[in-house]
Amino acid sequence: QRNETSNYEVDRTIRHTKMNVGDVQRLSVAVVVNYKTLPDGKPLPLSNEQMKQIEALTREAMGFSEKRGDSLNVVNSPFNSSDESGGELPFWQQQAFIDQLLAAGRWLLVLLVAWLLWRKAVRPQLTRRAEAMKAVQQQAQAREEVEDAVEVRLSKDEQLQQRRANQRLGAEVM
Repeated sequence: QRNETSNYEVDRTIRHTKMNVGDVQRLSVAVVVNYKTLPDGKPLPLSNEQMKQIEALTREAMGFSEKRGDSLNVVNSPFNSSDESGGELPFWQQQAFIDQLLAAGRWLLVLLVAWLLWRKAVRPQLTRRAEAMKAVQQQAQAREEVEDAVEVRLSKDEQLQQRRANQRLGAEVM
């Protein structure tokens, strides 16, 4: 879209030209085509006729324009085959195995931390509690032994007096 303003008093012309946003100034395209693979596995380059067909197809697909100064380069080259890489890696070098090892390592780390917490925090409390229970049982046994020993040491006269005292207490309570 052009807009012109002529000013005859000063005798000069000012032109304002608005360009469309996003216009393509020039295209440069490169295409690499793999060799054909024969049934025996050997690569075979494409013929000139096939290369011309690919170039024509690419020109149409990209909207090739000589006016813009577009360029197109089509090359036929063998791609790397998996045979050259030396075959399949051993299982311990494959990514899936490494991922499984990392996952197992994370779980082992969690188990190790849980075990350490058990050893350092929970287990001492349980042993203290068990020792306290054992001490309480020993004290109870000691009391029973003392009471039994006191009863055994009383003579028959003393036991008789104790019974009478207990009877008096019982009579007073009633």
